[in-house]
Amino acid sequence: MALLRELGARDYLAWQLVDLAEVCLRQRDCTRARALIDEGAETAGAVDRREYLFKSRVLSARLHHAEGQTGAAHEALCALLTGAGISEQAQVHDALWELGAGVDHAGAALRAYRRLPVQTPSAAIRARIDVLSRALGA
Repeated sequence: MALLRELGARDYLAWQLVDLAEVCLRQRDCTRARALIDEGAETAGAVDRREYLFKSRVLSARLHHAEGQTGAAHEALCALLTGAGISEQAQVHDALWELGAGVDHAGAALRAYRRLPVQTPSAAIRARIDVLSRALGA
C-alpha cells in the first residue's frame, strides 16, 4: 500500500484498503479493520469510487455488530437501502441476514442476487445465491 500511496494511485488504494479491512474483520482484528475502513472510505470518497465507499459502509456496520453494537449495525445497514440499486440491496439484505435480522432479509437478498447474474455474472454472486438458497431451502 505504501507504493500505491507513493504513486498516487488512489483508486487502487481505496480498493486495497477496503478489501484488507474485510480480511481484518473476518479475523476479528477490529482495531485494524476500523482504521482500514475509515481510510478506505475517505480515499474512495475523494476519488468518487462509490462502490468502495458503499462497501466500506457495509463493513463499518459489520464491525459495529462484531463490537456488540447490533442495533447500530442494523440501523446503518437499513439506512443504506434508501436509494440503493439492486446490487447494493442484495449486499445489504445479505449482511442483515448474516447479522441475524431475520429470514426475510435472506429472501430479499436471494431475489436481488438472482436478478444480478444477467447483468453481472460472477463466481461471488453465484456463491451467495447458493448459500442463501440452501438457507431458505429454495
